[in-house]
Amino acid sequence: MKRYLVFTYPCYYPGGGWTDFVDDFDSIEDAIACANKSRYENKEVIDTETKTDVYLYPEQRPEL
Repeated sequence: MKRYLVFTYPCYYPGGGWTDFVDDFDSIEDAIACANKSRYENKEVIDTETKTDVYLYPEQRPEL
C-alpha cells in the first residue's frame, strides 16, 4: 500500500470504509488530482504515515 489513500463518495448513501476506496499513491499531488476527478461530491485523501486527512472536500467536519 502506498502512502496516500483516496476515498470518494456521494452525499447520500456512502458505502463506507473500503467501499469508498478509489486508489493509493506515493505523491500527495497525484492523490489530490485523482480525488478531484471523481464524480462524487465528497473527496478525502488520507496520509497513512500521519493517519490524518490531508485533503477533505468539502470541509464538513466540525471541530472536536
